[in-house]
Amino acid sequence: MTETLFKAMGWEEPQAAPVTQFTPKTIEGTPVLPPPGIYFGMDEETYHALPALSSHGARNIAASPMLYWARTPFVSELAAKRKKELDAKERIHNTIGKAYHCRIMEGIDAFNARFAVELTEEECEDALESTDQIKQAINEAGYKPSAKVPDFMPGSTETYMRAAKKDDWIRQLLDINPEAKILAEINRLHREEHFGKAFISAEAYDQIEIAAKMIEADPEVRHAFTGGHAEVVLIWFCPRTGVPCKARVDYLKPKACVDLKTVANQRGASIERAIALEVASYKYQIQPSFYVEGVEQVRKLVREGGATISLHLGGGSYMFGDTVHQELRDWTLSWARQEECEWLWVFQQKGDAPITRGVFYPLRGSTRSVTDQQVLKQKERFRQFSETYGTDPWLDVKPIYDMADEDLPPWATEI
Repeated sequence: MTETLFKAMGWEEPQAAPVTQFTPKTIEGTPVLPPPGIYFGMDEETYHALPALSSHGARNIAASPMLYWARTPFVSELAAKRKKELDAKERIHNTIGKAYHCRIMEGIDAFNARFAVELTEEECEDALESTDQIKQAINEAGYKPSAKVPDFMPGSTETYMRAAKKDDWIRQLLDINPEAKILAEINRLHREEHFGKAFISAEAYDQIEIAAKMIEADPEVRHAFTGGHAEVVLIWFCPRTGVPCKARVDYLKPKACVDLKTVANQRGASIERAIALEVASYKYQIQPSFYVEGVEQVRKLVREGGATISLHLGGGSYMFGDTVHQELRDWTLSWARQEECEWLWVFQQKGDAPITRGVFYPLRGSTRSVTDQQVLKQKERFRQFSETYGTDPWLDVKPIYDMADEDLPPWATEI
């Protein structure tokens, strides 16, 4: 019976049994999930390690629970090992992505505080690089490169003479000519000047700046990343399944979630068509269904006084509750009182032409209704497979089936 019919008949609406909060089985070393609430400043690595279901995880479960297990470090030793073995190329790619998000969503000052640009060839032009070049410069200055230099014995104040190395000849040349242009020294000083920052190439920096200018020059989209906070983490338990959930909102505004995405557009379609294809191809519509629930649940917890409000200070330390900056607490309390929540995608085309579009997703449309049910199903599967297999492989086994002609796309017989 519907809620309307119960009210019309004067009956009390039946109350659903409370759902117990579910704790998934995790591998050793997995961090404890923080209490439900809103977390500012939590870094990406900490977020990904949290033992909770994300929208990306829900997409993986929809494809196959085994795929989810294989890609989730907190339930799979295999995935945890692969994460540790992340190759240098992928780390560079991730750094560029973080720099891009920081520049767009937090502005140039935040970018300059956390990132630096590698020196260009022009800045290093005519610098001495090889050992032979440095030795030749010493000779040309009227000195002889040292063959032996004094050094201290390990754990002792006694000295001994050892064979000179490149660093020794660099110091010798700088003692003779402090203005000598030496590549290793230029790089050392540059790294020292930007200690603690992540470095990106000058080419990547130029592309990021063009992308930022495209947004800052757009009369409407430029407001997408103002008035809120970047990279806000929400943690809650699904009220219908008890599954722990997490979301990291690119930019949380009082009445909207803003998500920054890139689109490849390899077919050269109009940007609007490319965006629609990108959303459908990667099932991006799962994200708003998942995140908006998080907004609603955490807002409710904040209003009821049951949510943790936390600010990450770096180095694993946090500020909680009343110790959080008053401005941040006031913003959170104001955010929690809002009833509206829009979902805005800001898409930028990859490559040399970062065409930008702001796109509101129809949260009240039929696609959202269907996707909400799909997300609920994946939460149920998450709990089911976690209870059944724990940290063992989440076996995806089904009976042998017959393929129908209709299962193949029309172009399957083209040659």
